[in-house]
Amino acid sequence: MLISYLQSRRRYPLNRKNPFLHHVKTKYSHIFHILTFLGIILISCTSPLTKPASRPHFKNEKQAQLWHHAQTFLRTPYRFGGSDRSGMDCSGLVVRLYDDVYGMKLPHSTIALYKKGNTISLRSLEVGDLIFFQEERGTKLSHVGVYLGNSIFIHASSSKGVIRSSLKEKYYRKRYVGARRIAWKIQY
Repeated sequence: MLISYLQSRRRYPLNRKNPFLHHVKTKYSHIFHILTFLGIILISCTSPLTKPASRPHFKNEKQAQLWHHAQTFLRTPYRFGGSDRSGMDCSGLVVRLYDDVYGMKLPHSTIALYKKGNTISLRSLEVGDLIFFQEERGTKLSHVGVYLGNSIFIHASSSKGVIRSSLKEKYYRKRYVGARRIAWKIQY
């Protein structure tokens, strides 16, 4: 009777020499499936490609427009001198965002962008401020990004295209040069 009950509930062929072997396999297979499922969930939750950026506090509608518009450029490939969706470099991203959101024509040069606007401190950063970096200590400016709030900025990486990064990362903390606010002149 026990064997016929086990045969009706089995998923694996029942071993007639040891009818309880079926339960051992089923018990461990459930644990294996649960652990596999939890592992997949854990990996997908920590993936940088699927992790959304947290929304910062916006002081005005233009900041919100810039933040949302910037998200649409994520994963655009890198192309030196480019400023469209087929490819763009770091200053090209800035030029495109400021033209689309603020209607401002800016120079397509990191050094020329650094000479624009007002200098601001790291603590005073707001959505839309430009942040500048250098490759190594003592070298000229080489990179620019747009601050998105919560220590996150968007930029065009030569190896990954348009991505979000954190100012808390050691790589960027070490190379940070300064920040500029260009959009302050615009009436909201």
